[in-house]
Amino acid sequence: MEISVATAFIIVSIMLIRKNNDFAFPIAVAYLIAIVYLAFLVREPMPLYHYSLNLFTAARKGIEFGGGFIPGLLSGNVMITSWASLEGIVLNILLFIPFGFLIPIIWKKRWTWWKVMIVGLAASFCIEIIQLVTRLGFADVDDLINNTIGSGLGYLLYKGCLTHVVNQELRISRKEDKETT
Repeated sequence: MEISVATAFIIVSIMLIRKNNDFAFPIAVAYLIAIVYLAFLVREPMPLYHYSLNLFTAARKGIEFGGGFIPGLLSGNVMITSWASLEGIVLNILLFIPFGFLIPIIWKKRWTWWKVMIVGLAASFCIEIIQLVTRLGFADVDDLINNTIGSGLGYLLYKGCLTHVVNQELRISRKEDKETT
């Protein structure tokens, strides 16, 4: 269900922003509210601090490679062992895709994929630290990785689908500057 909602939000956001760039700020506000709600407000504080510094825990729970990673891939001996773990990975990636396309639209400066991913990593790190300190969730290094990937994918969507929106706004701004001088 959450994956469907996140995907619908991404699609509708892109469609609205392509139609009119004025939708970017309200979409960003809605996105921020959704992230705060999902990361903190729907959770009850846990009695203990929960965190994981082990890389790819969810992937290892979700996929089993018979005979090891490379031999399993080569032989096709790969089995899904936990759809819930894989769903968590996909959801974390999807939740940060809007971040990746909203950053360059709202803050109009020269953005590159790696700058967006660094800002996505920093935002994700803040969320994970707040979850750890408040005990409102499970702080996980995999979430940092997945959210950063999501930011990068969002930037690719921006470059592929939304760059013209910002370029059009810049042309209008330059035209207005010429008319006033």
